[in-house]
Amino acid sequence: MKQKIFDFIEKHPKWFVLLVTSPYIVAKTWNGGIFKLILAAAQQMRGGKNCYTEHLLYAGNYMEWGYGYSPFSAFACLPFTFFPAEVPAFILLVADLFMLFRVFEILIEQLDIRAGKQKYIWLALTLLFSLRFILHNYEMVQLNLLLMYLSIESLYLIFYKQKFALGAFLLALGTNIKVLPIVFIPYLIYRAQWKALGFVFGFSLFFLLVPSIYTGFQLNQEMHVEWFNTINPFQEKFNAGQNNGELRIQGLTALIPAYFHQQNNGNFQLLICDLPQETVGNIIQGLRFLLILLTLFVLRTLPFRREKNSVHWVYEVSYLLLITPLIFPQQNKWAFIFMLPAFAYVFYVLLNMK
Repeated sequence: MKQKIFDFIEKHPKWFVLLVTSPYIVAKTWNGGIFKLILAAAQQMRGGKNCYTEHLLYAGNYMEWGYGYSPFSAFACLPFTFFPAEVPAFILLVADLFMLFRVFEILIEQLDIRAGKQKYIWLALTLLFSLRFILHNYEMVQLNLLLMYLSIESLYLIFYKQKFALGAFLLALGTNIKVLPIVFIPYLIYRAQWKALGFVFGFSLFFLLVPSIYTGFQLNQEMHVEWFNTINPFQEKFNAGQNNGELRIQGLTALIPAYFHQQNNGNFQLLICDLPQETVGNIIQGLRFLLILLTLFVLRTLPFRREKNSVHWVYEVSYLLLITPLIFPQQNKWAFIFMLPAFAYVFYVLLNMK
């Protein structure tokens, strides 16, 4: 009997982990987290209203935060508004588990990690350092695990399977759910993936326009203007004052003001000196530019050349994911699940050092 259990675990690790974690998933599903916010936005859209300007209410509860995802995200969730909130949240969290497995499968293949003791040490260390961020996404039923999967899977399909249309579809889908994967569009240009780039633009246009089927063109256009205002990193409120009030934001736009600009939030302030808000904004923009500029050092080769080394490909993708929650405004602790591939790469290097 014991041998049969071990055989099942070895052959079907995904289903075993799902079985073990199912009570935790059900508990977090009941919480609903941020996913209720998207469902509330979808419900407003279903009523023909602008989900960015209306107060969001779902299952009798007002949502604390405003809606910051795309109009397409709300449109895609329209069918789920006819179900109890726990149903779509449960589907998402179960899918997250399988997507996490898929991310590890790609990393193992690209880093050429062979079966054996070293593989399990690498896996254990990567999971140990990533676990807190994985749990943040489960606790809040967030979409960042989905975005990480779509980014890695799409680039893997484009660069190593030559499935340009499918890879571009997934990348455009991620970008039109939440804008974070847009960092990989310049990466495609740098690596001369012109065919994939064309497909990304085509699919992105489709995702931008498809909510018009339900909302009409004018309302869809109004919502996209509101969405852009929500995610625009150059707005003053996203550069020095994001931690004023009750909300807690992570990233550069919170770290720098915590030390150099007086906040009205005493719980998140270690003031060294009180600089003008404009100065703090310039420091943040400068650091964003520096992180983007360092990408050229990470990419290593001249532009318009394709990287053939799969290990260096992981290095490049890991860095771009790593800086994403830093250079965008309005990020929270669950966005740092994007660090997982970087942990995987670092421990791969440490375990293979001579």
